[in-house]
Amino acid sequence: MSATPDLSAELAKMNTEVKSALAQLHGAVDAKQAETVKNIEEKFFKKYDELAAKHQDAILAHAKEKTEAEEKAKEIRAMFEKSDAKSIDLEKRVNDLLMTLASGASKKDADPRDTEHYKASMEAFKADQKMWDFVVQKNHKILMDTPEMKTLRTDVGAAGGFLVPQVMDSEIRKKITETSPVRMLCRNRTIPNKSMDVPIRDVLQSSWYEGEAEPAQDTNSKYAQEQVTTFRHTCRVDVTLDQLMSTPFNLEMEISSDASESFAKTEGVKFLKGSGNREPQGILKDSRIVSVATANSGVLTFDDIAKLIGELKSGYQGVLGFNRKTLAGLRQIKDGYGRPLWTPVTDGAPAAIWGEPYTDRMIDLDSYNDGSGSKPIVYADWMRTLEVFDMVGMMVVRDDLTLATNAKVRFIFRRWNTSRVLMPEAAKILVIQ
Repeated sequence: MSATPDLSAELAKMNTEVKSALAQLHGAVDAKQAETVKNIEEKFFKKYDELAAKHQDAILAHAKEKTEAEEKAKEIRAMFEKSDAKSIDLEKRVNDLLMTLASGASKKDADPRDTEHYKASMEAFKADQKMWDFVVQKNHKILMDTPEMKTLRTDVGAAGGFLVPQVMDSEIRKKITETSPVRMLCRNRTIPNKSMDVPIRDVLQSSWYEGEAEPAQDTNSKYAQEQVTTFRHTCRVDVTLDQLMSTPFNLEMEISSDASESFAKTEGVKFLKGSGNREPQGILKDSRIVSVATANSGVLTFDDIAKLIGELKSGYQGVLGFNRKTLAGLRQIKDGYGRPLWTPVTDGAPAAIWGEPYTDRMIDLDSYNDGSGSKPIVYADWMRTLEVFDMVGMMVVRDDLTLATNAKVRFIFRRWNTSRVLMPEAAKILVIQ
């Protein structure tokens, strides 16, 4: 609906004042000025009167339009009130009809739809339907002009989603890092310096039975020594200052934790397979340790394990070490009737093969199906065979200067340690033929 036209009161007042001033000039001006006044009256005031008349017509048209709109609104409200009354009456009639049907009318009774009550209810329903069709079709513009209702929601940015900040959990989920538990099984030593000599009795002195008055024979034990040298184990991490300041986590603690896991993983590999050249000496790389080959090429059996166990001197506390793939292969070995040869452990007895304890966490050993030359199982008294030497614990250096121009901080983690085979006869290695 258009806005109500309004003639400015100031404009009307100015018009009156101008006319009065011109009227006073008629008696005090010469003929030339009188002509000018006449032109002003004809040109401007005539135009003003025309516009004022049009404006008055617009005011009358607007008043008529407003009156018609109010009458139409009253008509629509009356229709809605009438619809509500009819709906109440219709609901009462339907309820009465349902009560009639539920009162136990027999199949022989007349069809309820032929009753005057049912017909009157249907007529009321049709009348209501026509009324709603009229409201929707005839007043479509009114319905369409109704302001659209908006809803604030989180899944649309412009509808309020921007106001809901993204939240991060305070806990970081971390994948499992598998490490070979060699350090747990071996003897751990702390040495005061970078290198240390370890004496070893290599050959035991002999003794004899003698006859009466016979002289005693000379004998001596033989000794050897192993030189142990620790090597620097390092992990370096660079991180920007922006990251350190912006993250909600204690990033220094997270970096230190990850460095510790990294050290443990690398140590597990080197304690088994290290060459000894600027790194620990692994148990698999010592040529002095006796290897036992499987009976058949490319096949691992429980008989091979029994043979491996038998090669170790009694007195050593042997533990079988292999990975979970090898464990799965052993569990699949069956007899001629298809029954597994490895029966489950019962009555709370510790896990064992042929009565010997084992660990299946040596993930860095070869698997039983890796082919000829692979070494899937080690049977050793780990405490005597391999020793781990640490000079100092883990050192942490936070370097804020080296990369200062790049706004970075460098974290350096170091420790000095090594491993060394000191008793090679206390271990045996199974090799796939």
